[in-house]
Amino acid sequence: RGPSDQVELCRRKIAKDIVECKVTESIQIDTEAFSKLSQAAQTSAIGGLPVNLNVSQTSVRLRGAFGDVQEVMKQVKELITGTCVAEIFLTPDHFEKTSKAV
Repeated sequence: RGPSDQVELCRRKIAKDIVECKVTESIQIDTEAFSKLSQAAQTSAIGGLPVNLNVSQTSVRLRGAFGDVQEVMKQVKELITGTCVAEIFLTPDHFEKTSKAV
C-alpha cells in the first residue's frame, strides 16, 4: 500500500533481498555417489559459481545465493544420476501469457 513509487521501491528491495539471500541445501548420497564426486567432479560441478560445496560420505552440502545453489545442486544430481533435469521458472505475468499461447 502507499504511493506507487514507494511500492515499486519496496518491490525492488524485496526482489534484491531474495536474489542475494544465502541458503544451504543438502543432498543425501550413498557410497557409490560419493565415489562419483571426485575432486575433478566437484570442480566441474561448481562451474565458476560462488557456491561452497562440502562433500562427506553421506551428504553434499551447498551454501550460496539461492539461484546459484539451485544450479549447482542440479549439476551435482546430474553427476550422480547421469540424468539431466531442466526447469523454467515463470513470473505470474509470463505464465499467463504462455498459458494463453498454448
